[in-house]
Amino acid sequence: MSRTYGLPFDWDFAFKIVETTSEIAKAHDVTPAQVAIAWLLAKPHVTSVLIGVSNIAQFEDNLGAVQVNLSADEVELLDKVTEQPLRYPEWFVERNRDAVVRKTLFG
Repeated sequence: MSRTYGLPFDWDFAFKIVETTSEIAKAHDVTPAQVAIAWLLAKPHVTSVLIGVSNIAQFEDNLGAVQVNLSADEVELLDKVTEQPLRYPEWFVERNRDAVVRKTLFG
């Protein structure tokens, strides 16, 4: 993990996401950006996606994402590779919640 602008940044994590997104894009003959937007649009709790572009070509490419239909397996794969490890205090709460549940259920 290195620091970017004073903040920790995990380059390996980021490149794994880019690699996975690129592989899925190649399979659909679309761009990685379109896959990323299509992945967000595939989420039932997402009602809109904000895009940022610096030229009309990027805008048109982003709009093409609505035509990308990801499979459930592809969405699941992207969910998995983008999953962030729990950080304190979340990991502590989660670990203790599991212990309480186990004790309640199994004594």
